[in-house]
Amino acid sequence: MGKLNALSRLERELTLRQDEHKIAAALLRIAELLSTLSSHAALALERTRLYARERRRAEELSTINRVARRVSASLDLQETLGHIVDAAAELVPCVLAEISLWDGEQQMLTLQALRCEPERVFPIGKTYPPGHGYTGWVVRHKQPLLVPNVDTYQAIQPDLLPGEFPFKAYVGLPLLAGTELIGTLVLIHEHTDAFDEEDLRLLKGLADQAAVAIRNAQLFQEVQDKARRLATLNAVASTVNQPRPLQEIMGQAIAKVVEVMGTETGSVHLLDQVTGELNLVSHQGLSPECVRREAHVDPESAHPVAKVARSGELLVVKPAHGAHDSGAVATARFQTCAIVPLRSGERVVGTLRVASRAPEAFGPADVEVLTSIGHQLSVAIENDCLREQALKAERLAAIGQVAASVAHDLRTPLGGVIRSAQFLARPEISDATRQKLSGAIVALARRLINTTQEILDYTRGEQMALRLAPCSLPEFLGQVIEVLRVDFSDRGIEVTEDWEYTEEVYLDADRMAQVVYNIAANARDAMPKGGRLTIATREANGWVEICFTDTGPGVPPQLRERIFDPLVSYGKQKGAGLGLAIARRIVREHGGEIGIASHPQGGATFVVRLPLKR
Repeated sequence: MGKLNALSRLERELTLRQDEHKIAAALLRIAELLSTLSSHAALALERTRLYARERRRAEELSTINRVARRVSASLDLQETLGHIVDAAAELVPCVLAEISLWDGEQQMLTLQALRCEPERVFPIGKTYPPGHGYTGWVVRHKQPLLVPNVDTYQAIQPDLLPGEFPFKAYVGLPLLAGTELIGTLVLIHEHTDAFDEEDLRLLKGLADQAAVAIRNAQLFQEVQDKARRLATLNAVASTVNQPRPLQEIMGQAIAKVVEVMGTETGSVHLLDQVTGELNLVSHQGLSPECVRREAHVDPESAHPVAKVARSGELLVVKPAHGAHDSGAVATARFQTCAIVPLRSGERVVGTLRVASRAPEAFGPADVEVLTSIGHQLSVAIENDCLREQALKAERLAAIGQVAASVAHDLRTPLGGVIRSAQFLARPEISDATRQKLSGAIVALARRLINTTQEILDYTRGEQMALRLAPCSLPEFLGQVIEVLRVDFSDRGIEVTEDWEYTEEVYLDADRMAQVVYNIAANARDAMPKGGRLTIATREANGWVEICFTDTGPGVPPQLRERIFDPLVSYGKQKGAGLGLAIARRIVREHGGEIGIASHPQGGATFVVRLPLKR
């Protein structure tokens, strides 16, 4: 029995040892499996982390590219700056993002664009020194600066702009075009640790894109400014070269200068040769009070306009020069004005003045443009003087021409009156001839009266009063031709008739007789050695045509369209060319027209067309 129990214990121990081996082997397998699972899990986690990092970088690159496209989409400087601050606030949340542009010559920053949450009023356009704060450090070192916690960052103390609120986190970046500083990009936050190195890395990428976009916009603006200046000079030159009144030229020039140069006011004073005062002749943007005060300036006063008129030198007046004597500039609260002398030859005859509220207005480029405009306006003044002299000469010449024309047109009928009167004195002439000569004298006298009246009406431009009545055209023309034959009797000119139309026509007999006399006189002057004048009538498409054909040299083609203009003549030794102009006016008052044709073989035909029906 004891042996059996011992054997049973031995079997149990063997069984337990076998189970232990199995358990150990199983645990070993489990450990190996867990090790494998742990390796796979670590690999999965690493892959997940790498994927998340790459995905974040891809999103950042996508955002930067999208922002870069938006920033570079415009060449307008102010619009570009607005896009940049919006993009910065989109990339890195902040309470304020701002851009200031750097003026290397003045060593000053100018606040140009910002985005603020919540919105607050900041002095956009305000110029300020970089100072010794955070932004000053960025300007001096041309390096970015990250301050996660303003309270614990003791190396530099912040400078606050007027109206700027205290902040807890700061990041600033220089905007560089190559090595040249063109501005700064600054973000601030009201909470500490709002910005980190990752934000700085993103903003660096934006700053690089922003600097390129700003430089392109600045270059484009410079080109646009130059183009506007050239456009101003061209517009002023075009205005100056127009034959317009001087005051109108000055007004248009001032308007163009104010528009293109962006000034608030502009004015021109000219020297009155009688009173010696500088009178305001044109202005834009001045208040009524300024206009009254500036209307007349004593050339010996301390007024800047008077100073420039005396010295003949351009003057830029700024507050530092003493606002007490800046005239209307100080009163109108303008910061700066520029005054340019206007010359006629070597003599100063006036001034051009423009004013702006910008304290730094009228830099060297603007002064150069204003000087050129002053030269152009001086040319306008000189041209106006020359035009005035030319007009006086033309008036005298015109008076002489009209006097010659009147004398010429009156001499012919007076000669006919004298010849007819001389014939009447002969005792041997018959009663019928005596009666005919008496009628000719009356007709010639009436012609004298009508001629003088037509000249008066024409020169005064008065409305012509017609007394229309039905008239037998052959009978009317026959009576006029009888007078012409007396007039042409000693000229060797034959007058012939050819009547195809023999009915009546509505006309003012006295006025239309003047038309015939004037055309016939033109034919007579064209045939100084004699010839033939044929007067013919015909009907053509509802019109009656009276044709006057002479055997003179004809009218050149280049003169045919102007032959009916006042004071235009051809082939005349005397006369000034009013006769045909008066004839055309009378014919047009009848509702008709007058024209001319020349023939290759010589001679000219004047055609008077009158309507058949009234």
